[in-house]
Amino acid sequence: MKDDLKARTERSIFHAFAERYRADVDRHSIATGDPNEKEPDIVAKSTEGYIPIAVELVQLGEFQDTEAPAAAGTASAPSATGLSIAAFTKKFSNVRQGRYARFQPGDLELLAYTDHLLTPWPVVLAALTQWLEQEAAHDAFARVWIWKRPTRAGDGTEGVWLWTAGRPVEKFA
Repeated sequence: MKDDLKARTERSIFHAFAERYRADVDRHSIATGDPNEKEPDIVAKSTEGYIPIAVELVQLGEFQDTEAPAAAGTASAPSATGLSIAAFTKKFSNVRQGRYARFQPGDLELLAYTDHLLTPWPVVLAALTQWLEQEAAHDAFARVWIWKRPTRAGDGTEGVWLWTAGRPVEKFA
């Protein structure tokens, strides 16, 4: 039951993201990946032919009261902010360990999303950009989407930033 809720939530989040930002995703094909087949959270088809789209999702969060932030500049805390990216870095580790063996790293994408952080958004982007530029190698995700979801209808702070191997994080138009 818990896995069904997790899968439904992931599909819902990705569907909303695809509707707003990914015209290349056949929204009728969005499905939960099968972990027994070493698939990521979401698998879908492209509208541009039969090109599989394989996406892992991760929610960005802040340190909990019981967590002690690691030293600034480490993989789990890239800056002295309240931003915790341990789950973010674990996704990269999973790719490098072959957890999604059915897909090549160049075929995998990561959707990192949040809708409420106390850490100011420019600080979040700077920390993730720094981490991606220093730590992310070409042997992990081909693309990393960073989505600040809207907190309410008409939220002017919503936006998506995109990192691709060998390029800086850029606002996605």
